Amino acid sequence: GRLAGMLAAEIGMEEEYCARIEHAARLHDIGQISVNELILLKPGPLDPGELTAIRAHVEVGSFLLQYSDDPTLQMAAVIARHHHEWWNGAGYPHNLTGERIPLEARICALADVYDALTNARPYKRAWPHRITIEQMMCESGTHFDQRLIKPFLKVLERHVGSTAVPPSTQ
Repeated sequence: GRLAGMLAAEIGMEEEYCARIEHAARLHDIGQISVNELILLKPGPLDPGELTAIRAHVEVGSFLLQYSDDPTLQMAAVIARHHHEWWNGAGYPHNLTGERIPLEARICALADVYDALTNARPYKRAWPHRITIEQMMCESGTHFDQRLIKPFLKVLERHVGSTAVPPSTQ
């Protein structure tokens, strides 16, 4: 949530929007409460049924939040539903492309992927910061809105440290 709020500020969003997205983004995976813990903690690849269960978390999360009158929870519902959409349409659940993906979901996607890659999960080790940055830069314009990458790197530089990517050694 904090990274999402800082990115929103970096791109010039109003203070109220930045505060709202910081709180709303923290609920992006609330729909995972509907996914069996054995699937969430599985150390290996998911089978097709497990992948379907994981992917359903976006609709469940949105459903849980969408009927609130609270603006933060309304934003959280949008983020929950769309944070796995890809800029090029390869994401889910609706294969949205470009600006059809709500800005708050595009912002949250960057923060979510950075967090997911740099932290250990049952199925993978934590990636180093620099390797994560390199991967995210490669996905600019496919997974991520390319206009958000540079501002996100500025946020990370202030928050985490250097975002300099070493030349490839391969």
